[in-house]
Amino acid sequence: MNPLQQLLLFTATSFIAIIPATSSLADRSPSASDQKDCNFLQQWHKEIPELKFAKCEVDSGESVESGQKPAMTAVYSMKGRDAAKVEAFLQKQFGMGKLRFICCYWGHGPNYGSYRDKAYPSPHMLSAPYRISMSSGETVEKQWQRIDTFQVHILKYISDP
Repeated sequence: MNPLQQLLLFTATSFIAIIPATSSLADRSPSASDQKDCNFLQQWHKEIPELKFAKCEVDSGESVESGQKPAMTAVYSMKGRDAAKVEAFLQKQFGMGKLRFICCYWGHGPNYGSYRDKAYPSPHMLSAPYRISMSSGETVEKQWQRIDTFQVHILKYISDP
């Protein structure tokens, strides 16, 4: 996937709710177990007080694009006043790119952060099994402290192809 395709996919998945597919994975709401398993920052002992776990999203992968793998996404939120601190944390811990204003929101484009759990047994994958992104909602505001909330998404593919 080229950088433009990655940016378009990121933009689409950041602002458009994914319509559930018909598979059993997508038909169910995340269970209490999913919610616990999905708080990746807690599992990795990398929590910071400014970043609050909001929810877990489970997607079968069938509704995004052909060939997409099933995924679980942890969604975290923070106040705009804390965005600079959280951005610096994500850059240092996970190599995420610097946020920039793109059209009508703050995001990092295709420069996702990543994390590979030492217990993950698939070194053959081209990318790490966790993808980390941060963005604001749609805004024209340039001063982060004036933006109500930003979100962090940590996506984990549930299975290899």
